[in-house]
Amino acid sequence: MSDKRSTWRSANYFEALNQFFENVGGWSFDHRWLVLLICFSIFGISIFFTTRAHIDLTFQAFFDESDPSFTSFLQYRKDFGSDEIAYILYEAPDTEYGPFDLEAMRKIVSLTEALENEVPFVKEVTSLTNVEFSESIPDGIDVYPLLERFPETQAELLKIRDKVLAKPML
Repeated sequence: MSDKRSTWRSANYFEALNQFFENVGGWSFDHRWLVLLICFSIFGISIFFTTRAHIDLTFQAFFDESDPSFTSFLQYRKDFGSDEIAYILYEAPDTEYGPFDLEAMRKIVSLTEALENEVPFVKEVTSLTNVEFSESIPDGIDVYPLLERFPETQAELLKIRDKVLAKPML
């Protein structure tokens, strides 16, 4: 009995839906100029508002201004001036020479390579391992990668450390 009722209900539903679309089609044909005017009006209004639409991809559009993350972001921009540059600071407190320890420098090399090769949208990574170093020479200035050849001993790395620490800007 329930199969007959569901069949009867669905048949009535489809019949009513067919009747509705038949009436809409008949009315649209009888009033075709009005339907055409309405369609062109909707199209014109759509074009009008489309030309005034813009996409806001700033962080202000994605965050609530009272959100602590947004407040931290604004403080970061105030401190560093740009959100396109990020700084990763590292320490090596368990080593005698800090970041100029041979094993720590190897880790810095691998971190630098991982950031350059594995992090999307990173354009450039500068660290102690790939920074350009400049020295004055009798004929001018010599500019070269600081660790052009990775040192094999701690003593070689300490010589490089002394050169770096002699430059106050580094």
